[in-house]
Amino acid sequence: MPNNAIDSHQRHNFFQTVILLGSMAAVLSLAGFLFWGWAGVFVANAMLTVGSIFSQPASTKLILRTYRARRINSAESPELMALFDAVCQRADLNRLPLYYVPTRLPNAFAAGTGKQSLVAVSDGLLRMMNARELAGVLAHEVAHVKNNDIQVMGLADAIARTTSFLARLGMFTMLLSFSGSMMGMSFGRFAAAGLVLFFAPTVLILLQLAISRTREFDADVGAAEITGDPMGLAQALQKLESKQKRGILERIFSPGPSRSQPAMLRTHPETGERVERLAELARLQAKREAVDAIVLPAENPAQPVSVGPPKVRRRARYHVSNGMWY
Repeated sequence: MPNNAIDSHQRHNFFQTVILLGSMAAVLSLAGFLFWGWAGVFVANAMLTVGSIFSQPASTKLILRTYRARRINSAESPELMALFDAVCQRADLNRLPLYYVPTRLPNAFAAGTGKQSLVAVSDGLLRMMNARELAGVLAHEVAHVKNNDIQVMGLADAIARTTSFLARLGMFTMLLSFSGSMMGMSFGRFAAAGLVLFFAPTVLILLQLAISRTREFDADVGAAEITGDPMGLAQALQKLESKQKRGILERIFSPGPSRSQPAMLRTHPETGERVERLAELARLQAKREAVDAIVLPAENPAQPVSVGPPKVRRRARYHVSNGMWY
């Protein structure tokens, strides 16, 4: 891949992430300051530190247990593991654990931090993607691990949760003291503090979503660098987009034309924008005389990669207890 183009994309995404995380930290500190002054800033950052340390390991185990995921080994799926090993090797990472999620819903995700990092793919995804497309999806998830995106998003989530807690506590305290001394503030300052505490959680959620979209763009660039084939991932994204169109329940209860979700409320960027950026990298790649693309181990790259686990026959179901599809 053209190093200048990749470096430019990665620098742009890195600075975006730093600015967004800095903004989230500033809102958190402001919420703490309005609640307890400078002592509140210290308490807010102490709560953030504790939450960041203890939140991630538990969430990884919960995700695997919720999705009933199990680890794939080379004996049951040599073709898939050969492809995944090639992706990890080209990313300069030791082989990561690869988990199988028994659901027909096409999905893939990375989880964990450090030596506990892992990648999971669903049955539906494996049976939908050919080897070229699957290489792009696996590389995208491996890029998330390589870029430490799980830690970044974990930090953003911890900031958002801490700010929400402090904002609610501050609003409750202000309501109790409203008929009294108004916490030693003038009415104007009291009202301004109330507005900041009221809107702080919403602002933090929007910033968190913006960071998520930025990291997705960065993982796309990382996947293109790993595989040397940007259009493989682009084709996979387009295939997923067509598969995840409006379902039957949505068509029944909302028969009119579908309305796209506002960009600022999405965890992932619009597929069209992602494909356009990957196509731009592919055009720059085409100008080079030699392209170091990943070698696909499948005998027929146009066919789905064979998997050892038996085919899942049950459809994906929504579970009210945890709000997740599996």
